[in-house]
Amino acid sequence: MATTLNDITSSISKVPALPQIVVKLMEMLQDPETSASNIENLIQKEPGLAAQVLKLVNSAFYAMASPIGDVKRAVTILGFREINNIVVANSVGKAFKGMKMANNFDMMTFWRHSLVNACVTRFMAEQSKKNVEGDAFTLGLLHDIGKLLMSVYAPEETVKIIALAEEEEISFIEAESKIIDTNHAEVGAWLAEKWKMPTSICDSIRNHHNPDHYEKHVLTASTHFGNYIASVKKMRCDGSFEQMPLNPNVWSILGLKRESLRTVLDQVKNEIQAAESMLSAM
Repeated sequence: MATTLNDITSSISKVPALPQIVVKLMEMLQDPETSASNIENLIQKEPGLAAQVLKLVNSAFYAMASPIGDVKRAVTILGFREINNIVVANSVGKAFKGMKMANNFDMMTFWRHSLVNACVTRFMAEQSKKNVEGDAFTLGLLHDIGKLLMSVYAPEETVKIIALAEEEEISFIEAESKIIDTNHAEVGAWLAEKWKMPTSICDSIRNHHNPDHYEKHVLTASTHFGNYIASVKKMRCDGSFEQMPLNPNVWSILGLKRESLRTVLDQVKNEIQAAESMLSAM
């Protein structure tokens, strides 16, 4: 009998924990009274996180005239949303640190793909002017989190999925359909719900391979575009061997013109650089 979603989730004795700082920060960012000092005080409680914030703000991407050594100033320079993105990326990375993966699944490749997708998803959501960019980075970062969870808790199935995808030059999700009775999108949505992520993020993770969904929703359309860019730039996750096309309907959902693809690709270079800076700071 093929492996189901319940088979995978019931094998998880303890759900990878998302640090409380993420939940607290998300709450603070919803409060218009939150100040840079409030954010600084929260970050200072996590010395490792404070160091990563300073490492990122002093990276080549931001090209500061002089080194920034003060967390409050870093928060002011980066902005609350960017701080949230750093905290989420750092915390999700920590949740899986040290776990044993399927032997053909590379953690660094996964995070590079996820961060590139996150930065591009955020950028495309901003371009759409549909006021959804607040969730865009987190969605892009977590859209494939089910693959990571499967690699840890269903390693034998993951090895088979990746091997089949390579052999037949198909996508991870198409290979999944031939081996198990669930997929990484469903597994990822399950984890996002356990982490109490917003419903919009959980639904988008579950449907990020569903054309009917990303032809109607800006968030999943932006993530689809992020996957396309990652494919073009050869920054794909293990198990993706298909020739990925860009769904033409994505342009109208994002409120953009197809003729602007070259311009968008040029602008996306900065997002890839931002992703690389964040990866080096993780």
